[in-house]
Amino acid sequence: ALATVRLGLTERWNVSTGLLFAMKLSRAVKANGGYDDVRDLPEQFVRILAGGPQKISIPAIRRPLTIGGLILPFVQDHTEHRTRELVVYDWNDVETHYGVSSSLRAAYYNRSLAFAPFSMTIK
Repeated sequence: ALATVRLGLTERWNVSTGLLFAMKLSRAVKANGGYDDVRDLPEQFVRILAGGPQKISIPAIRRPLTIGGLILPFVQDHTEHRTRELVVYDWNDVETHYGVSSSLRAAYYNRSLAFAPFSMTIK
Protein backbone atom coordinates (compact mmCIF):
# COMPACT_ATOMS: atom_id res chain seq x y z
CA ALA A 1 0.00 0.00 0.00
CA LEU A 2 2.83 2.41 0.82
CA ALA A 3 4.41 1.75 -2.58
CA THR A 4 1.08 2.66 -4.20
CA VAL A 5 0.94 5.93 -2.28
CA ARG A 6 4.54 6.78 -3.19
CA LEU A 7 3.80 6.00 -6.84
CA GLY A 8 0.78 8.29 -6.68
CA LEU A 9 2.87 11.13 -5.30
CA THR A 10 5.17 10.97 -8.32
CA GLU A 11 2.71 9.91 -11.03
CA ARG A 12 -0.73 11.11 -12.09
CA TRP A 13 -3.46 10.68 -9.54
CA ASN A 14 -5.75 9.14 -12.19
CA VAL A 15 -6.37 5.81 -10.49
CA SER A 16 -9.96 4.62 -10.08
CA THR A 17 -9.61 2.03 -7.30
CA GLY A 18 -7.66 1.28 -4.16
CA LEU A 19 -6.03 3.32 -1.45
CA LEU A 20 -4.79 6.16 -3.67
CA PHE A 21 -8.27 6.63 -5.14
CA ALA A 22 -9.76 6.81 -1.65
CA MET A 23 -7.12 9.31 -0.59
CA LYS A 24 -7.76 11.41 -3.69
CA LEU A 25 -11.40 11.79 -2.67
CA SER A 26 -10.70 12.33 1.02
CA ARG A 27 -10.35 15.57 2.95
CA ALA A 28 -6.66 14.75 3.30
CA VAL A 29 -6.27 15.78 -0.33
CA LYS A 30 -9.36 17.53 -1.67
CA ALA A 31 -10.14 20.99 -0.37
CA ASN A 32 -13.52 22.48 0.41
CA GLY A 33 -14.91 25.59 -1.22
CA GLY A 34 -15.25 24.71 -4.89
CA TYR A 35 -11.64 23.87 -5.68
CA ASP A 36 -12.28 20.43 -7.22
CA ASP A 37 -11.22 21.63 -10.64
CA VAL A 38 -7.64 22.90 -10.76
CA ARG A 39 -8.82 25.77 -12.99
CA ASP A 40 -10.68 27.10 -9.94
CA LEU A 41 -7.58 27.31 -7.75
CA PRO A 42 -6.87 30.88 -6.62
CA GLU A 43 -3.67 32.42 -7.93
CA GLN A 44 -2.33 32.96 -4.40
CA PHE A 45 -2.59 29.22 -3.63
CA VAL A 46 -0.69 28.38 -6.82
CA ARG A 47 1.99 30.90 -5.84
CA ILE A 48 2.38 29.24 -2.43
CA LEU A 49 2.35 25.77 -3.99
CA ALA A 50 5.09 26.72 -6.44
CA GLY A 51 7.15 29.09 -4.31
CA GLY A 52 6.70 28.04 -0.69
CA PRO A 53 5.19 29.87 2.30
CA GLN A 54 4.23 33.49 1.70
CA LYS A 55 2.42 36.37 3.35
CA ILE A 56 -1.19 36.98 2.37
CA SER A 57 -2.03 40.42 3.67
CA ILE A 58 -5.53 40.68 2.15
CA PRO A 59 -8.12 38.96 4.40
CA ALA A 60 -10.55 38.50 1.49
CA ILE A 61 -7.96 36.25 -0.20
CA ARG A 62 -6.60 34.56 2.94
CA ARG A 63 -9.96 33.65 4.51
CA PRO A 64 -11.41 31.37 1.78
CA LEU A 65 -8.06 29.61 1.37
CA THR A 66 -7.82 28.80 5.08
CA ILE A 67 -11.50 27.90 5.43
CA GLY A 68 -11.24 25.74 2.32
CA GLY A 69 -8.35 23.87 3.91
CA LEU A 70 -5.78 24.77 1.27
CA ILE A 71 -3.40 26.74 3.49
CA LEU A 72 -2.42 27.08 7.14
CA PRO A 73 -0.06 29.38 9.01
CA PHE A 74 3.48 28.20 8.43
CA VAL A 75 5.51 27.49 11.57
CA GLN A 76 9.24 27.42 10.91
CA ASP A 77 10.21 25.95 14.30
CA HIS A 78 7.85 23.32 15.67
CA THR A 79 9.98 22.76 18.79
CA GLU A 80 7.92 24.96 21.11
CA HIS A 81 4.64 23.48 19.80
CA ARG A 82 5.47 19.77 20.22
CA THR A 83 4.12 19.47 23.74
CA ARG A 84 0.94 21.45 23.08
CA GLU A 85 -2.19 19.85 21.69
CA LEU A 86 -3.47 23.09 20.20
CA VAL A 87 -1.43 25.94 18.79
CA VAL A 88 -2.87 29.45 18.94
CA TYR A 89 -2.52 31.56 15.80
CA ASP A 90 -3.29 35.22 15.26
CA TRP A 91 -5.31 34.90 12.06
CA ASN A 92 -5.29 38.69 11.62
CA ASP A 93 -1.50 39.10 11.69
CA VAL A 94 -0.52 40.29 8.20
CA GLU A 95 3.10 39.22 8.82
CA THR A 96 2.17 35.54 9.08
CA HIS A 97 3.42 33.30 6.29
CA TYR A 98 1.04 30.64 4.97
CA GLY A 99 1.92 27.30 3.41
CA VAL A 100 0.04 24.41 1.84
CA SER A 101 -1.85 22.64 4.60
CA SER A 102 -0.50 19.11 3.98
CA SER A 103 2.15 17.38 1.94
CA LEU A 104 -0.46 15.07 0.39
CA ARG A 105 -2.52 18.06 -0.73
CA ALA A 106 0.60 19.73 -2.14
CA ALA A 107 1.53 16.58 -4.07
CA TYR A 108 -1.99 16.17 -5.44
CA TYR A 109 -2.42 19.75 -6.65
CA ASN A 110 1.16 19.96 -7.91
CA ARG A 111 0.69 16.87 -10.09
CA SER A 112 -2.83 17.92 -11.13
CA LEU A 113 -1.51 21.27 -12.35
CA ALA A 114 1.42 19.61 -14.12
CA PHE A 115 -0.95 17.40 -16.15
CA ALA A 116 -3.76 19.92 -16.60
CA PRO A 117 -4.89 20.45 -20.20
CA PHE A 118 -4.36 24.21 -19.94
CA SER A 119 -1.62 26.60 -18.96
CA MET A 120 -1.64 29.05 -16.08
CA THR A 121 0.46 32.19 -16.20
CA ILE A 122 1.13 34.02 -12.96
CA LYS A 123 2.49 37.53 -13.18
